[in-house]
Amino acid sequence: EYTFSHTIEEEKSETPITKDIISSKAKTAVLILLVCLLSVIIATGWNYIAPDKLINSIQKGLSGNNGEDFPTAIAGKKISNGNFQYESGYLTYVSDTSLICLNKSAGKVVDRPISFSQPALKISGDNILTYNVNGKGFQVDSAGETKIKNELESAIIQGDIANNGVYAFITTADGYLSKLTVLDSSNKQIYSYYFADYYATSMTVNQSGTQAAVAAVTSSDGDFKSVLYVLDFTKEEPVATIDMGKTLIYSCEFM
Repeated sequence: EYTFSHTIEEEKSETPITKDIISSKAKTAVLILLVCLLSVIIATGWNYIAPDKLINSIQKGLSGNNGEDFPTAIAGKKISNGNFQYESGYLTYVSDTSLICLNKSAGKVVDRPISFSQPALKISGDNILTYNVNGKGFQVDSAGETKIKNELESAIIQGDIANNGVYAFITTADGYLSKLTVLDSSNKQIYSYYFADYYATSMTVNQSGTQAAVAAVTSSDGDFKSVLYVLDFTKEEPVATIDMGKTLIYSCEFM
């Protein structure tokens, strides 16, 4: 008796891994990593590389390179207290006649006429806010241009501006003691708050342009009393009201 057996082995066909395939996969992985890295850089640094920021940086770099170093003569005849500010390597001041921004060699980066009788100055990033105390006029400048030049309906007590271009004023107001008005970078009003019991004396806006702190004062029984309001621009009522007692608040700033 004969027994026949036959084993059939299936042949497995494998595609050989070549250097070209490895190189192609490595290039794809590197490309994905580069795209992710670029996305992170753009997301975190947009405030510095946005088109308007780049234009301002280029204009600052190209202008004002011919300064004769400090000391240098001021423009105009008078500069009020608080109207000198140093920001991002530039010295900016507003006099009775001009808005001036100087680089490290005293070269003029900005030189624009001002027609305010009592000018005041606030700077945040590339934004320069100049306004007329007890007047109605104001303007917002950058290194490249005057972005906004306008007037409010009531007399300005104080103003401030945020990094993103949102700016605010406390003013007088008909029927109330004071008013807070907030406008965005396109000069559109986005928030307002009326003070019925206190006179607003000082204010500041946070750097993201979402909140303001306002110092206010009132009199009672021949004495004064101060209150600090914290206002969120998405809420009608203050998020905090802090009784400061018999402390007169000269200035307030977000830390």
